[in-house]
Amino acid sequence: MKKISVIIPAYNEERGIGDVLKAVCSATLPSEIVVVSDGSVDKTAEIARAFPVKVLEQQPNKGKAAAMHLGVESSNGDILCFIDADIIGLTPELVDALLQPVVEGRAEVSMGIFQGGKFSTDWAQKMFPFLTGQRAMPRSVWEGSKVNHDSRYGVEVHLTKYMAKHNLRVENVILKGCTQYFKEQKTKGRGIEGFGKRLQMVWDIAKALFVGPTKPRSVKKKTLSPSEKLRRKETQKHRKQIKITLGNFKRKKNQEDS
Repeated sequence: MKKISVIIPAYNEERGIGDVLKAVCSATLPSEIVVVSDGSVDKTAEIARAFPVKVLEQQPNKGKAAAMHLGVESSNGDILCFIDADIIGLTPELVDALLQPVVEGRAEVSMGIFQGGKFSTDWAQKMFPFLTGQRAMPRSVWEGSKVNHDSRYGVEVHLTKYMAKHNLRVENVILKGCTQYFKEQKTKGRGIEGFGKRLQMVWDIAKALFVGPTKPRSVKKKTLSPSEKLRRKETQKHRKQIKITLGNFKRKKNQEDS
């Protein structure tokens, strides 16, 4: 049977990572579990170490994509499964259900879609399922996607673009009863900080969706016809004459004033 690595990127997720790890550790399919604390300053890593998982600490915070890369590099599974650390309502059965389409060969990528948790997250995942952070795939798909380390929250968009470009077989798995903590809920009363993280997430996603790599535009030098060259030469001559005339006028006026 193929080895399965579950990778959980986490940034200041002390509020929910314990419940997520209870579910993942009790699932039957995962072979190893890797938690990457991405510059967390709370008890994320401490809580994770209470479970039979590998815990990596990345300093400073480098973003979700970089944390996922570190988790992949530190794992040896043939199949990779990415799960967010802030899920509410995750169960061992749902973890196995997310993995089964890839394990059984029905799909090359499976994506977990929240349903029956909160209206806001249900609506968001119904409208934008390609932004889900719950995915399973063969290691070859992740490596082929060549996700930029610095894409941060844009990682899901990059993966989705790769899936569409290569026409991969995808199966959506309903994660019944699941939702997520809002970023404002994870900052212990520091709502402004949580809101700032939300804006960062929106910006990262927007960049991944709409902003491509910029290339310097080459300026093509215009070739002038003989008549255009003559007109340009005459214009330059007239400008020079006007400049000389104005200079003479100023000198004459200065002499009269003195």
